[in-house]
Amino acid sequence: MLLYSNNLFLKYELTLADGKSARITNIEKITPKDKFKVYNLETENYHDFIVNGVIVHNSNEPIIDNIPFNSEVTRRARAANLFGGEEYLNSPALREGAGGKTNWEVFNEAHNIDDLQSKYNFLANKGYSKETIKSLFNSAVCGKVLPGKGIGAPYAELSRIQNSKSIVLNKVNLELRNNQIYKNGKVMQGVVINGDYIEFIGYHFTNEKAAGEIMGSMQFLRKNMQDPYVYFAEAWDYCQIPQSEIRHLFGASSATDYLVVKIKYPINRTGLVLNQTSHLILLLMEM
Repeated sequence: MLLYSNNLFLKYELTLADGKSARITNIEKITPKDKFKVYNLETENYHDFIVNGVIVHNSNEPIIDNIPFNSEVTRRARAANLFGGEEYLNSPALREGAGGKTNWEVFNEAHNIDDLQSKYNFLANKGYSKETIKSLFNSAVCGKVLPGKGIGAPYAELSRIQNSKSIVLNKVNLELRNNQIYKNGKVMQGVVINGDYIEFIGYHFTNEKAAGEIMGSMQFLRKNMQDPYVYFAEAWDYCQIPQSEIRHLFGASSATDYLVVKIKYPINRTGLVLNQTSHLILLLMEM
């Protein structure tokens, strides 16, 4: 959610370039003596940029909530933090076969290789050590962070269904027909594909304190830097699976509260996990 500067309060948290948060401890209002010119910057895709290490937005309403965890700007910020600054990233990759590219150009090229082993071989052939490659993978500089939380089920980006109209996930056929998703021929209730967005009704398991914070701010915030997803279960009203079983399947048995949510979110930042035993859909939203 976009927060205008005049709506900031003490104890609010700002998102920093390295993905960490900084709590506001002091607010000072400054009234300039003279008029001066200001600029409304616009950057490609997300209209977000970094000022003094803080991720900010221009004055127009953003299309998405914040910069995606796996976007180039956040991956580069993590790489700079990993290697002690931008100097290393901008330096020529003095490795055999690097072709005069900078370290960041090599990392970015590796990021776009889908197969993990091929990605590893590419970096190893450029001369990077096992330790460096492991750090690049663990920090998600070269590669997308996959869903965690012990789900243990196949994951697919929703855009795959939108592009191909039909995919097989965990031996279940998922189809897109008339803006709705079908599982083995049966429509998935509470889900509509509307252009580049998904409109979804489902459940989010959490604790009582977090539920109150979400209701108060009307937004989900990324809490875990190692797992940039918010998880939503298909509504049991629609899928006819008991809530207790849903909690067990997705590791939410200890959650003390849950929220019924209705969300509109960009498809290119949304994924699906399909449980094998019940064919229950879990929606993942990348923050």
